[in-house]
Amino acid sequence: MIKNAVPKFVTGSIFCCLFCFTDNHSFAQESFMFNHLEAEDGLLDNIVYEVFQDSKGYFWFGTIAGLQRYDGTHFINFTFNPEEPNKGIQENIIRCITEISDGSIWCGTQGGGVIRYKNGMLLPPLIHDPDNSNTIAGQIVESIVEDRNGTIWIGTDKGLSSYKNGTITSFKNDPSDESSLSENRIFSLHADQSDRLWVGTNNGLNLYLGNGQFKRILHDPANPESIANNFVHDITEDADGSLWLSII
Repeated sequence: MIKNAVPKFVTGSIFCCLFCFTDNHSFAQESFMFNHLEAEDGLLDNIVYEVFQDSKGYFWFGTIAGLQRYDGTHFINFTFNPEEPNKGIQENIIRCITEISDGSIWCGTQGGGVIRYKNGMLLPPLIHDPDNSNTIAGQIVESIVEDRNGTIWIGTDKGLSSYKNGTITSFKNDPSDESSLSENRIFSLHADQSDRLWVGTNNGLNLYLGNGQFKRILHDPANPESIANNFVHDITEDADGSLWLSII
């Protein structure tokens, strides 16, 4: 899984990147029109954390009041029902949405683990159980990504978990081990073009080296070429293989 190519990093605020792009292309005189979807149109709530389009063309909206699928006309709602707590959803606040290679939709929540939807049905959620080692590390899930080997990586508030064929393995910070995760609170995950896994935390960027070991990449005030800060909120990659980091 791990390649030896040296990655390139670009850090800075998203605002600055957009400002430079706009300025360079002289868009100042152009007008932009937006259509709106709001609660009065059927949206569960006007606070939307995530928008995702799946391979079938459906849009998925992650709101603070539940998950929605939208076909351009109609909504299908998926919300927590306290009378049926084990029916696939245990939390309405949706933090992330992605599609796995088998066509299923996986959603991270603010306290109910992972929602999974496949073939028109909600599957049992993946939750943290302190008495069961084959469960995800934490209940708050900010990021989910699948690598080329079919392993699904889940970033939680209590560490990183991998899922494959029903087996879950978790990785956590160990203060006595510098090859462990730099921090348990994970905000972003990215599997790059070389199939390396990058883990963004509120205490640095981590590169997974395999066998439970990580390389920590931290801000160094004495090095102007180090990452701008240790809070890595998001990670993406451009066509040239450069990683772009959203730093807080």
